Amino acid sequence: MSLSVSGFPITTAVTIPWFVGEVRGYSLLYDDVEKYGWWYLIASVPMFLLFTDFCIYWIHRWLHHPLIYKHLHKKYMYLGLFVFVNIWTILIHDGAYLTSNPLINGAAHHTLHHLYFNYNYGQYFTLWDRVGGTHRLPGDEQYKLKKNNMIWEKQAREVDAFDENGKEKVKTN
Repeated sequence: MSLSVSGFPITTAVTIPWFVGEVRGYSLLYDDVEKYGWWYLIASVPMFLLFTDFCIYWIHRWLHHPLIYKHLHKKYMYLGLFVFVNIWTILIHDGAYLTSNPLINGAAHHTLHHLYFNYNYGQYFTLWDRVGGTHRLPGDEQYKLKKNNMIWEKQAREVDAFDENGKEKVKTN
């Protein structure tokens, strides 16, 4: 438990600059294929894989440093938590509505994150979304979403009404 808690600041410090850069437009993520063309869209997949592999290589190599390995990487708790993080991530993305607890960032909360972009960034809990003003409580629609394609289509249309900056598009006739 203490290893996990002590790892949060490190993980946060490494992750935040990438998210800030992406939010401020430094990433070349885009919605319109015409902006950079199909070649970039196709090339972005291997570039992402190579970049991610590069980062994981250096993190993993650092974890095998003799001063760190025996205290962090070799522990079973680290492995167990790694497995848990992956399972949780899968559950909130595949619509496994295991809880409707407003303090847990479950699948319904995460569905709202993907639908409206500016809400429910948390991984496990809603605490930091509440503190940061980005919490959006799911309604009954989200819990019925998996069972009802009409609700899914309605929410997809709502998402399409926003531009790439999260602002509602102006309707023109």
